[in-house]
Amino acid sequence: ERVKILENAGHLPLAYITAAVHGLHDIADRLAAELGENVPSLPEGRSASLLMPPRPIMCGVDWPLLMVMKGIFEGGLDNVGRGAQEEYEEAADADWGEDLDIVDVENLQNGDISMVLEDEEVHEENDEGGWDLEDLDLPADIDTPKTATNARTSVFVTPTAGIPVSQIWIQKSSLAAEHAAAGNFDTAMRLLGRQLGIKNFVPLKPLFLDLHMGSHTYLRAFSSVPVIVLAIERGWSESASPNVRGPPA
Repeated sequence: ERVKILENAGHLPLAYITAAVHGLHDIADRLAAELGENVPSLPEGRSASLLMPPRPIMCGVDWPLLMVMKGIFEGGLDNVGRGAQEEYEEAADADWGEDLDIVDVENLQNGDISMVLEDEEVHEENDEGGWDLEDLDLPADIDTPKTATNARTSVFVTPTAGIPVSQIWIQKSSLAAEHAAAGNFDTAMRLLGRQLGIKNFVPLKPLFLDLHMGSHTYLRAFSSVPVIVLAIERGWSESASPNVRGPPA
């Protein structure tokens, strides 16, 4: 496939090298005939192998997944107008009154309502009869547990994410070492340049990396989830309140 792409793009020397390296001798001979005297030379005495990209061991789970809704100006108004027009046409063409089951009530033309009321009483008596509840042997009332009246449906509310400890270090400290331990090397270099006048930070690179790596620990749970990074605080066992964050260890 790579040879075809290179050949279609006009890079015949690269296509020849790719075919020759990967053992496609028929294609390499055909390309060599097309190149003539411009056949590139290959190094001898070296074993070539196919290079494949490394297989990812851990898949990133923080890829942003955003749902983009269609705007009102992207066909929304046309659909609304078309739907309203179709509903209006259906309503105009409907057969009004044909499907209605209207029952003519007698004895109402002369204002005599007593016959209608008597018929309704007879229907009610017929509906109430036939149950014979006295003949059934029903068990005594069982004390069923009653739910509390003040019980509410439990709705899970996602807790809001707190501020990372490394971010607290940056906000509360003006020491370049603590900024480097938090991983913010940019502000650490700015502080060193403003406080000590340092301009060349190349010798300090390994120190910055050691501070950052030494002030964090890494917890690997499963191969399918990313590594959990935890900041190590100084005096974490001596703090009176769990909300008080200490400087980096």
